[in-house]
Amino acid sequence: MTEKRYSSKEVDSLLFSLMKTNRKEFQKWLSDNLLTKHEVLSYTDQSEHGLKQSVRGHHLEAFFSKGEGRSKVNLFLKNDAIDYGKRKRKNVLKGTKPL
Repeated sequence: MTEKRYSSKEVDSLLFSLMKTNRKEFQKWLSDNLLTKHEVLSYTDQSEHGLKQSVRGHHLEAFFSKGEGRSKVNLFLKNDAIDYGKRKRKNVLKGTKPL
């Protein structure tokens, strides 16, 4: 089964309609489901440097990015951060040597 592809114009129209008719619900969804890099750190138990490495290595991808350099803002999906944190902890446990 092939996935339907939407044109950029169709997506823009859908998002505009959603924001116009359900702005508060859309804002709540964004607030509940998007995380800043500092919020992601608590879900993945990483340092900022570790998170940068995870993003560069495509282990965790930003849902939305804007800007460049030090002013770049990355927002991550909460479910992606939770899943990555679980996978990361499993890998750390696999790599530990028994006492």
